[in-house]
Amino acid sequence: MDYRNTIDVGNPKDALGKLVPILKGYGFEVAAEDSLSVRVNGPGIRSTKRNPLFGIGSLELELNGRSVDVRARIDQVAQLWLTILGLIFVPLLILAVLIPFSVQKNGAEYIGVLVLPGNMAMWAVLLPFIIRLQKRRVIRALENMVNASGGNV
Repeated sequence: MDYRNTIDVGNPKDALGKLVPILKGYGFEVAAEDSLSVRVNGPGIRSTKRNPLFGIGSLELELNGRSVDVRARIDQVAQLWLTILGLIFVPLLILAVLIPFSVQKNGAEYIGVLVLPGNMAMWAVLLPFIIRLQKRRVIRALENMVNASGGNV
């Protein structure tokens, strides 16, 4: 699990009763549900502009006294960014290979040979930071949703 936390809520049974319809409304599928716990699978994230909760692959909520144990697998964010990287990296790699074979002998055309590998290296360095920031957004949205459902706003 990428995320595990215990969140104190005012009325845990109310919180669980409120969370399931909210999650279903976002397209989560209930995998298992009983009076004390629920496990749902996320719909998948297609854009960083959408609700951060879509970054959750699976979510388990379990009542524990006056608190809710939250366990989430936040794998959809990394999958989205790896897909985006593939859409950027592969064409840049193809260009980096093709440009040296197509350039003329004057120096102006050789700039692409230097820019493309630098661009690819930049994405390889920035991608882990971007994924970490997106995961923080997902965790913050999840905590806010659980807190609001239990009456702790």
